[in-house]
Amino acid sequence: MEASCRMDKLHEGDSLTFRNAAQMGGDSAKSLEQPKWSWTLKLAVYGTSLGATLPVGYCTGVVNSPAVHMRAWCQETLLARYNLQLSADALELLWATVVSLFLVGGAVGSMTGASIANRFGRRPAAFICGLLLGLGAICFYACRPLRSVELLCLGRLLVGLAAGLVIACMPMYHSELAALQQRSKLAPLCGLGLTVGVVVAQVFSLQTVLGGPEHWHLALALYGIFVLVCYAPFRCYPESPKWLYIVKGRKVEAAQQLQLLRGYARDSEALQAELRDMEEEARVKSTPSSYAQVLSNPQLRLPLAIVFIYLGGQQLSGINAIFYYSVSIFRRAGLSSQQAEFANLGAGCTNLAAAMLGPILMERFNRRPLMLFSSFFCCVFLFLFAMLLQFIDLYSWFALACIVCIFLYIVVFQFGLGPLPFFIGAELFEVAPRSAAMSLGSVVYWLCNLIIGMAFPTLQSAWGALVFLPCSLTCLLVFMFTLRYVPETRGRDPSEVAPLVADGFKSKRPRCRLTIAMEQKAKWTPLVVWSTVGSTMGAAVPCGYCMAIINNPAVHMRAWCAETLLLRYQLVLTPRQLETLWALIVSIYLIGGILGSACAGWAANRFGRRGCFLLSGSLLLLAALGFVSCRWLQSVELLLLSRFIVGFGAGLITTGVPMYHTEIAATSQRGALGSACSVGYSSGVVVAQICSMESLLGSEDHWHLALSFYVVFMAICYAPYRFYAESPKWLFIVKRRQEEALQMLERLRGGDSGLDLELQSMEQEAASKYSTRSLGDVLTDPKLLMPLILFCSYQAGQQLTGCSAIFYYSVFIFRSSGSSASVAELLSLCAGNVNLATALLGPWLMARFNRRTLMLISTSCCALLMFGFCLCAEFGHLLPWLIYGTVACLFLYLIAFQLALGPMPPFIGSELFEVSSRSVANSLGNQVGWSCNFIVGFLFPVMHSLIGSWIFLCFSIFGWLLFLLTKFYLPETRGVEVSVVAKLTSHGFRSKVL
Repeated sequence: MEASCRMDKLHEGDSLTFRNAAQMGGDSAKSLEQPKWSWTLKLAVYGTSLGATLPVGYCTGVVNSPAVHMRAWCQETLLARYNLQLSADALELLWATVVSLFLVGGAVGSMTGASIANRFGRRPAAFICGLLLGLGAICFYACRPLRSVELLCLGRLLVGLAAGLVIACMPMYHSELAALQQRSKLAPLCGLGLTVGVVVAQVFSLQTVLGGPEHWHLALALYGIFVLVCYAPFRCYPESPKWLYIVKGRKVEAAQQLQLLRGYARDSEALQAELRDMEEEARVKSTPSSYAQVLSNPQLRLPLAIVFIYLGGQQLSGINAIFYYSVSIFRRAGLSSQQAEFANLGAGCTNLAAAMLGPILMERFNRRPLMLFSSFFCCVFLFLFAMLLQFIDLYSWFALACIVCIFLYIVVFQFGLGPLPFFIGAELFEVAPRSAAMSLGSVVYWLCNLIIGMAFPTLQSAWGALVFLPCSLTCLLVFMFTLRYVPETRGRDPSEVAPLVADGFKSKRPRCRLTIAMEQKAKWTPLVVWSTVGSTMGAAVPCGYCMAIINNPAVHMRAWCAETLLLRYQLVLTPRQLETLWALIVSIYLIGGILGSACAGWAANRFGRRGCFLLSGSLLLLAALGFVSCRWLQSVELLLLSRFIVGFGAGLITTGVPMYHTEIAATSQRGALGSACSVGYSSGVVVAQICSMESLLGSEDHWHLALSFYVVFMAICYAPYRFYAESPKWLFIVKRRQEEALQMLERLRGGDSGLDLELQSMEQEAASKYSTRSLGDVLTDPKLLMPLILFCSYQAGQQLTGCSAIFYYSVFIFRSSGSSASVAELLSLCAGNVNLATALLGPWLMARFNRRTLMLISTSCCALLMFGFCLCAEFGHLLPWLIYGTVACLFLYLIAFQLALGPMPPFIGSELFEVSSRSVANSLGNQVGWSCNFIVGFLFPVMHSLIGSWIFLCFSIFGWLLFLLTKFYLPETRGVEVSVVAKLTSHGFRSKVL
């Protein structure tokens, strides 16, 4: 009874842990009227985004392409008006002044942002921004007809001042207009507006549009149209209710504005609740804080540091360096001038497409995970970009890899580093210090922007491509700072966040009760680690190895098969017969996998989880002997038999090993250990790609050694087999050996403390009328219908979303996209390494984040990227730069795949099924997976020859189907006992999982 109560408390803590923070206000919050998306709110937010933030982004990116014509005009104008002949250095200095005046204006505008926002209000501050932008547009339009360089400089200064005000005031204005529930959608609009502005500027500043020598001044002034259109209805824009109530004490006006913005009735309880919150905040401090007060307040030290580091880190992370000097970077990467211009536009469009996800990401996911993900991968891609660019002359494909790294960096930048810094201050500071704090943050933003703009060319000439290493280091520092100090702000009022950061750098981020309880209960004992690592390296790595090993040496293996059959049987194969034989060699591995999966449930129950691991190892060893001997014995039959045996062993592995890992793991360790198999598969693929290279073991004389090289991993990992743990659940529930199970649990957990809950859970399962269930029992039980559909769909979807096609035919795909044979081989190796690098994050992701969230992100991104790959590959002959789009989509797809579609399907069955039905269900699901693998491997070349690149559209559709299935039917399984998950899915398609 006591253990039952403890279980109830655990599940109660779990539900609290993963519930949206905005919903934690209790029943009283639910009864309040929800705020409406009124036309006043939409008009104000979208109007200021299009009329203020978009022009700022426009002015940031518009001078890149027409820079050559603008310099020439400056020199001609000064010579004609003042008879002043500029030297090359003087012209460079003048151009640096034109560029940097925008940044200087931004810094000055930021300094005045707080006083303007507090003295005149948020709405008048927005009006001043529009006025300055309009004057700047007039200066730009008139400078060329009037032949005035001074007017050009004045225009840059005016738009810089406006930009400083926009960055300081606009996120604050948006967040104060929005209700708490609406803030996540509206907060990223400032960053999105900047991104849209950059892309619009890149389009209109093209040489073929307005970037030519006669029209560049029109390109500079074009943003004025947005300002004019969006500021025309300015008198309808509302003032911030918080500024009216807290700063000015105009409570009646504040209530009226709230009614307009929220659509509340005058006597609405929700309206009164918001007014009470503002009254409480006004009681604490109603007068705005000055710069000195904000800087000297120790309770604001950490929030200020967060704002400074995020806004400064955004600039120093390299994004502005890439967009200021993107054309020159693309030229150095080997593109022609026209190709570099189109690649620059492609980078901007990629940035825009990723930024469009900002409002969705900010609404659905927590701030901390997004920033951690973004900063970490920005660090990785910038480091790779620096190394590749530094040694670009070594290999021709390095130029293509540089472009891929830029595109990948831009995408992950917009996951967190792009949108978050602009509005994080509005979520950390209350109204009184908010304007001063965000103004100071904006100053840091523009100063770092100025540093990049002025110092980057000098450092680039001195350090070369290594200038991007400090940018990579900046991203790493942002990652570490976020991990240690930044609290979660999503769904929280600033008054709730303030206590979390009030102790400065001594502040401790609050951690949920569930996580603490889980960490106290689950120790990473040597037995758990060794059993997982050994079984992964000895089974999962060889499985991935055998899947990918025949890609590179295929030509030599086909030739050997033809020669051997001719010598032994005087049988001359036609090209079609040889192709059929090769298809049999490839597919017999998959047939073996299907049969192995069919037997895996019986083997796992009969011999135990550890015994199944030993059986699969014996089969892999037998197959390795066959691979080594087939060439010496001149036996194609032995090659076929070995491929079948290794496939049979792989079928046992993909079913038994994930089940083994999750059953020796505690609840908190389940995600990390469950995804170990995926890491092993990916590692095996990369090792196979390296070993099968022509210069290593993929040659005509050594391909048989490449096929059997995986035995090295097995020799290391199977030697200490007797020391591996057996599954306590198998011992307790299937074999009823309770004493052995208890001893094994104590060894796995490092003691007997905290075992009551696990033992009770196993006793409940053992009390069932089934110790093991047959295939018929599982298929006919209506309560298992939904878990079976989910598990089989994920196993099938892992193959049918395109990953298998990529790894079976990666070289063929890259060559079809326009790459040479050598470049295609190296790109295939790079794809494997990207896949491995992302897979290594799998255990960390599964331990830290919810399964549903990761699967929704993974499936939607994979579907979108497969669709993009399809379009780029199909129309690549029309626009040459689309070839780079195919490569970028493929690499991005591999990253998205490893977020969840890669690691989750192997172990999700162990979180959906209880022990009695687990082995049979896992066996059935893996049969589906291997069957789909066979279908893809066998039919992909045929379908590709029939419908071309449109085959990838089918993969995209499967991705969307998985997304919908996850959205409506997958319950959250992280940290939840299987018995609880079973109840959530017991009603089939009528199950309610949310």
